[in-house]
Amino acid sequence: MRRTIYLQMLYIINMYRSWIVVDDGYGYKQSVVFRRGRPVSCVTRMLRLSSTYKHNGYERGTKWSISEYELDKALARYRQNNHELKARLKKGASYL
Repeated sequence: MRRTIYLQMLYIINMYRSWIVVDDGYGYKQSVVFRRGRPVSCVTRMLRLSSTYKHNGYERGTKWSISEYELDKALARYRQNNHELKARLKKGASYL
């Protein structure tokens, strides 16, 4: 994932999500990903989020750790279904 898109995602979450805040967007962690059915160990950026309010069944203080690899996969799936996003990503992160 390009650094500019990653940083823009952090900015959007902080500015427009009233019940989620970014705890840490710059940490790295070793994780295991599966490629072609085999586990591969790699070091990826980790996005750590926490809920500030009770919302949609999530209690206050719930924490999530999402690897950059998982974000990349989700963005790729979303890009396949939403052709507008594909065009906006080509223009740059500021068009997200």
